[in-house]
Amino acid sequence: MTSKAETPNQLVVGGVAEHYNLPWHLMMESPAYADLGLELKWVNTLGGTGEIATSLASGALDIATALTEGMIAAIAAGNPSRILRTLVSTPLQWGIHVPADSDLYVLADLVGHRFAISRYGSGSHLMAHVLADDMGFASADEDFVKVGNLDGARKALAQGDAEIFLWDRSSTSPYVANGEFRRIGLQPTPWPSFVVTAEVDLINERREEIDTMLDLVAASAAELAADPDRVAYVSERYGLDPVEVSSWFDETQWDCAGPTDLAVIASTQDRLVALGLIDEPRDPAYYLA
Repeated sequence: MTSKAETPNQLVVGGVAEHYNLPWHLMMESPAYADLGLELKWVNTLGGTGEIATSLASGALDIATALTEGMIAAIAAGNPSRILRTLVSTPLQWGIHVPADSDLYVLADLVGHRFAISRYGSGSHLMAHVLADDMGFASADEDFVKVGNLDGARKALAQGDAEIFLWDRSSTSPYVANGEFRRIGLQPTPWPSFVVTAEVDLINERREEIDTMLDLVAASAAELAADPDRVAYVSERYGLDPVEVSSWFDETQWDCAGPTDLAVIASTQDRLVALGLIDEPRDPAYYLA
């Protein structure tokens, strides 16, 4: 797959179409963006972090916001990208979903049932392992059904191809409200949720420009967090319930102004190694640009 850049000065930036990435969009809509001297093209990655990692490796994306655990696992497996900064320092609250008419009601009922995952190496895949480990049972390959994205998971659960699906709580709330899913619990990540990553050669060639850009993203995040109308704005822009958005703001903190803590990388890698999701641990500095 070739780069989606349309001009030599353009950088293709990708991420999930969720409100965690709103600071990117606000930055690109701001007067400061016009003075940046970079042309950015945003691409929504419906397949999540697994798709992002593949797109970074192929050159279809230059820079991306991705789940911390997914990018650490991808880089450990040879993905030619590195983490530039943490974007969201608070955990992601993964909703644990089953079909609304399912006879699964508590976490103990999940043992022996199949997880819908966007793809192997994705957050939905890795966090299913974390959930199983926290509950004291092991997951095997046959416990996972690859569905591509949220719409694929909706179809898989409706057809009985899988029984469980982990996805961001806020993004799935409309499908809980309409009776499609039933949420039986939450699984927070044991690490900061989102990091900004880029392809290694690009970082080496354009690091100063990229850092300036990320400083503007950090400023947009700070402005959004301080905006008294932020709940109404996000609710309207993303079609989410205001109560859900208010709770989301209470538990979300952007942190794109400085480097990612090596201790965070080390602890995340340690957990992924313990789960058998990384074969060979590396020096934590290897993952960072």
